Amino acid sequence: AVIGAVMHKLAHFIYGVIKTNKPFDPNYLAKGLAIQDGI
Repeated sequence: AVIGAVMHKLAHFIYGVIKTNKPFDPNYLAKGLAIQDGI
């Protein structure tokens, strides 16, 4: 179950990077922007 949860989270990260065409930012959640995107 844990592996499935990690895969699901990574899939969301990958989809977000592809959709927005922006590089991955590990501090994205700290900026409070994730609330707007519903992630």
